[in-house]
Amino acid sequence: MKYFDFLDNEDENSIKREIENENQDVLHGIIVFNIDNFIIVNEMYGRAYGDRILKIVSDQMSKMFRGTDIVVKLRGDEFIVLTKNIREIRNIELLATKLLDSVSGIKVMDSFFLTASVGLAIYPFHGTDYSELKNKAYQAMLRAKANGKNRYRLYDSARTKALYHEYIYNRDKFENNYKSEEYFNFDIGNKYQDICIQMFREDNDSLSAMNSIMELTCLYMGFSRAYMYGKEEFTEHQKRKLRYADAGYEFGKESAAKKALLADLHLRLEEKYNELTLINIDDENVDEEVRYTLEDEGVTQLFYYPLYVGDEFQAACIFENMSDDLVSFSPEEISVISDQMSSIISYFYNSYEKKFSRENLAKLEMFEHLDACVYIIDSESNCIEFANSKALTKASSSCIGEYCYKTLCNRDSKCEDCPLDNMNPEDSHAKAHSDMYNYSTREWNRNIYSWMDVYDNRNKAIVIGMDVSDYISDKK
Repeated sequence: MKYFDFLDNEDENSIKREIENENQDVLHGIIVFNIDNFIIVNEMYGRAYGDRILKIVSDQMSKMFRGTDIVVKLRGDEFIVLTKNIREIRNIELLATKLLDSVSGIKVMDSFFLTASVGLAIYPFHGTDYSELKNKAYQAMLRAKANGKNRYRLYDSARTKALYHEYIYNRDKFENNYKSEEYFNFDIGNKYQDICIQMFREDNDSLSAMNSIMELTCLYMGFSRAYMYGKEEFTEHQKRKLRYADAGYEFGKESAAKKALLADLHLRLEEKYNELTLINIDDENVDEEVRYTLEDEGVTQLFYYPLYVGDEFQAACIFENMSDDLVSFSPEEISVISDQMSSIISYFYNSYEKKFSRENLAKLEMFEHLDACVYIIDSESNCIEFANSKALTKASSSCIGEYCYKTLCNRDSKCEDCPLDNMNPEDSHAKAHSDMYNYSTREWNRNIYSWMDVYDNRNKAIVIGMDVSDYISDKK
């Protein structure tokens, strides 16, 4: 790859020609990136040294990209890349991750390492015109920079991945309607959970998948930003991955005082709300300190979803509205969203903590479509770690994180005749059966128990409960 002398307007025109000559059934990626705080390098060491650093960046890129890709230096420390035939969105995201890792390995004297902010756009999802694609990738790069730098952003990530879901499963519909504005405004609500599960399956990084899901949730529910907190083992880098901000509201590098204020806010929320709650700051029953903190942030509404395992608080997802137009949900809609979030959070923790292999995560999707209540239970803690949509919909409240004997059997301690005790944990084919009144769904279930392979042991049990209420009543 040539450097500087070939990076002129003509080379940028070559990207334009490539795009204009393509058919819309093939996915191509546009990558725009620049070096974070590069002005410091020029000011500290001079432009000649800065040019040498950019040459190193250029050499690194020549090793990364294929011969069919086109790399162009726009100005200063900004570059644009056309990478053709990416096939899947995750391929360009993996490329962006490699790009970030490559740049962050470049050392500037003894002072610091470089970082970059990367923006991605997908042809034809974000347009078939080069200028439009370049502009959207550039906007995504600015979003990455505003949200902490040293990261990538896919333009309109949540909607794009939702569209990709449509593209994969109904290619003919996409080909016939991709130019239609209505096609890009389909109802996310009807496919929200399926799209979220697909994101976990397609993204090797569960933190990245969860970030995309929080963005999708903001789009789905009409909120401005989202973040997740509460897990002590999350590093600062991981916490930055678990937050999303819409245009016009940015995450910054919080001061110590600001972090203390947010920590106090989180503690107050944890103490006051133990289930999914929509909080309007003008409501009379809002805690005064919570109100002051939210008003100072410009927040008009807060959607709070805490996660408990047993009786112990683990983490919470927070969605905030910065608009004067308040979002409203009926109690029925709140219940549906609570069930959806329960299932999604269980996917996240099971993938993040590697409780289930990726193969078994794929099985969870299959369980969503069974006409039966499905639970996965840790046989040591007796906690329900997963429940499919049918189980959550029928339950009076979310059962994920609750003790199975408390939720399903209405008991205060483990059942003396627990079927799991009769299954040999060394026998992966062990099975058990029982008829049980399910207090969560208020129906008689005929349960089938079996083991599910995991990373370290086989002590996760699958329980499939089929409604046999009519059979029991007829028998009686």
